[in-house]
Amino acid sequence: LQFLYFIGFTTSMMPGPNVTVVGIMGPSGSGKTTLGKRLAEALGGPVTAVQQDWWLRQERVVDGNWEDPGVMDFEGCIEGLKGVIESLKAGKGVVGVRAPRRGFVNLVARPVNARENGGEQNIYVVIEGFLLFYNPDLASLCDIGLVLESDCATCTERRFSRYYSGSPPPEFTEWYKTVVWHHHLKHAPQQAANTPRTNTILDSRLDTDTILKQAMTFVTSGGQ
Repeated sequence: LQFLYFIGFTTSMMPGPNVTVVGIMGPSGSGKTTLGKRLAEALGGPVTAVQQDWWLRQERVVDGNWEDPGVMDFEGCIEGLKGVIESLKAGKGVVGVRAPRRGFVNLVARPVNARENGGEQNIYVVIEGFLLFYNPDLASLCDIGLVLESDCATCTERRFSRYYSGSPPPEFTEWYKTVVWHHHLKHAPQQAANTPRTNTILDSRLDTDTILKQAMTFVTSGGQ
């Protein structure tokens, strides 16, 4: 019993893993969710990508506008992301978040072991959202920023294709331009100001494999 206690004591004294948070920001339809899922898997982290949209509050929506920052529960998102980081550093086997649109989300993609490689391994956490860098406290939790840039027409077509086939009709195009794209441009300066210092811009109009390769190169090189 003394031997087992000694082993447990020395293991707990070992340093936990380094957790690097990669934040992906871009307008609706720029491919954030697709890149987030693929990047989290390619980086081999123990958790799946976190989606900021999980913290959108329907009861805060006014006139059907989901793009306003007031709809986002930034405090809840910050608390959830901090919880993920702390859980990974502690080597907990169950890592998840509680969000208003999803309830409890178990993020574990593979077993979490904080003591691998002498506790010196690097763990990546990927989070994506169209307002990810709007709130400075949330943005500060991201070590690396990936900014997806695109044009209004491309994002309109991609947003429409989520739900329908064919080309977007004029009324949908007008709605996206005057509501979604308008708010994207409106909040772009504040998001740019809060973007992590280590960041890069990715052209979301490229094919998904190319974007993933560029993102992987930038992240794994530490932003070089």
